Amino acid sequence: MLRPTVDVHLRERQVLFVAPDNEGTRRWGVYGCPDMYRAEDDSIVVYDDGHMDTYDSEAAKCPAVCFRSGDNGLTWASLASELREGDGLPGKAFRLADGGRVQFLPKGSVNLAALGVAPWGMAFTANEYGLIGLFRLGDLPPEARSFTVRYQSRGTDEWRSDDAVFDMPDVQIAATLKAKTGAAVWPDVTPTISALLNGNSGLHHGGPGEGGLAEAPDGAWLSAVLHYGATERNSSVVHELHCIASTDYGRTWRARGVIIGRAGTTFGATDEFSLIRLGDELVCVARMDHATVHDPHRYTMLARSADNGLTWSAPEPVASSSVTPHLVRLENGVVALVFGRPGVHVQFSTDGCGSWHTLTSLIGKTAEEEVAAGRDLIDAMYRDTVSYSNTRTVITGPDRFLVLYTDFKYGGECRKAIVVQEVIVEAKGR
Repeated sequence: MLRPTVDVHLRERQVLFVAPDNEGTRRWGVYGCPDMYRAEDDSIVVYDDGHMDTYDSEAAKCPAVCFRSGDNGLTWASLASELREGDGLPGKAFRLADGGRVQFLPKGSVNLAALGVAPWGMAFTANEYGLIGLFRLGDLPPEARSFTVRYQSRGTDEWRSDDAVFDMPDVQIAATLKAKTGAAVWPDVTPTISALLNGNSGLHHGGPGEGGLAEAPDGAWLSAVLHYGATERNSSVVHELHCIASTDYGRTWRARGVIIGRAGTTFGATDEFSLIRLGDELVCVARMDHATVHDPHRYTMLARSADNGLTWSAPEPVASSSVTPHLVRLENGVVALVFGRPGVHVQFSTDGCGSWHTLTSLIGKTAEEEVAAGRDLIDAMYRDTVSYSNTRTVITGPDRFLVLYTDFKYGGECRKAIVVQEVIVEAKGR
């Protein structure tokens, strides 16, 4: 019996924004992490705050940009006049299987130094741009473990707001103590905690379409959070990706299982993950290790659970690079995996993520192709890269979805562009 294959069609890419070439836009990360999500009115919104993606983000601020499509990405209009200072546009929420919607919002940061709460340990980040303090959630005051959940049930216009809390005392999160802002400059940073942000949970980072929230067969809402553990001599941290669960509409979150532990990795998992449900199984992919000159591990790893997230299979590599990986489950039975850096690529599965085929590149070369061409992989990923590769996805039909990505060499110049492109895929044969 032949393995099912797919036919893939790429619509012509649409360039939404081309940044002017100046000192601000040349900074790493500026216009590199645009967001895309389906808003409350069912339109699709693209938003970029223009800030730099690193510790000294205040050093580079460019004008925010925003676009909206009311026809599933066929046409776009600028929403510059509607931008709100600080939080962009409203309407971003997870959509539940029953038609309800839920949002998770951070509360104000808690000053741990003022409360006399000291870290149990300190470690450098993987990219060595920050010194972080490690804090056990059980040692923090309730206000440092809380956030807000807003829930809208199907068929109603009203949102219900409640306090939410991470009730998982053994999970460890991090707060920045020092941050590198220039050559050999490491000023102190006031250690503050905002649970949703410092926990690097999918409730905040994994927005709609990114697989940050899944509904388990037993009815629980599932997400994931990073657990930080110091390496020997506190030289760095190793991150574990823990499954967390809520059975009370998002008000209380408890640890449920370990999706990816420390085995076989130097820096561990990251908060860039995608979690979906396939029948009675849960499937999660995650970016492994922060790619650095010291340890450029880059694989996308996949783990699955058949018992509502309590136990997980040993993670296996499914793609050779990994920045913001996305599992996109389509109604026609195809699951797409979007991954990148270097480039942006998609591969497909028709057997429940058991095998992958029909590799399709949206921009740039894969890691294997870059190495085969004689390029240094770190150059291809960071120093001279064609795309930042931080992607977003939105499903636009039973057999199609949009991918948002960046082009760092638009028109052959050293220019940055924000691009959307629709991927159409049809399963063929059995």
